[in-house]
Amino acid sequence: MRKSMVLLAVVVPVSALLLGACGSSSGTSSTSSAPGVETGVVWLCRPGVAPDPCDGSLATTVVPATGPRTVQQPGPSPGSGFDCFYIYPTVSTQTTANANLEIQSTEIGAAASQAAPFSSVCRVYAPMYRQRTVGSISAGLADDPAADAVAYSSLLAGWTDYLAHDNDGRPVVFIGHSQGAAMLIRLLEGQVDDDPALRNRMVSAIIAGGNVAVPTGADVGSTFHHLPLCTSSAEDGCVIAYSTFPG
Repeated sequence: MRKSMVLLAVVVPVSALLLGACGSSSGTSSTSSAPGVETGVVWLCRPGVAPDPCDGSLATTVVPATGPRTVQQPGPSPGSGFDCFYIYPTVSTQTTANANLEIQSTEIGAAASQAAPFSSVCRVYAPMYRQRTVGSISAGLADDPAADAVAYSSLLAGWTDYLAHDNDGRPVVFIGHSQGAAMLIRLLEGQVDDDPALRNRMVSAIIAGGNVAVPTGADVGSTFHHLPLCTSSAEDGCVIAYSTFPG
């Protein structure tokens, strides 16, 4: 059965991207929910796990082009039939090529600013992954394929664990930003694009700061074989990709 469409409206405060909550956390880690199975997956955000930076205050200041500012107070939706799978951007300041799975203030801040607003319409899952660190990325995006492989393998473990123990067939909104967008593109290419059952569960993929290519005049066919670009708000099963730059 085809999933119902859900429309998401989210305000993401860019200034909060690298400014996490004070201190660090070693919480929100878990193993597989299957008895006796150790997965090594650590969850930054996951329903029922505390503390959960994706399950905090959703107070949002709306700044219109004209008129006064207003504050909206949406509430979380723990009973939603939709899931969101979030992959955070490059935030780790650890000194190695790949970060470990310790939850630190930078990951907390990214999740609170970017993923938490989605909790008003979906249940947010965000695995920690061994991303390339800020120092590694600054040395060159394509200079360390081994570190890229470590990052993706770690993310894939989180996705596989989520599918096996948490999804239960629910529709999914995919969200990724920056390095998270690159990881999301790779995940969609390898796990979703050629799998009809998983394509049918995909509500949308929001790829912020990532490049999705299509042939001229087409909406699918280069980066993905089957996942088209979204061309209207009435579509589902499609991809939204964009990048922004300072003026």
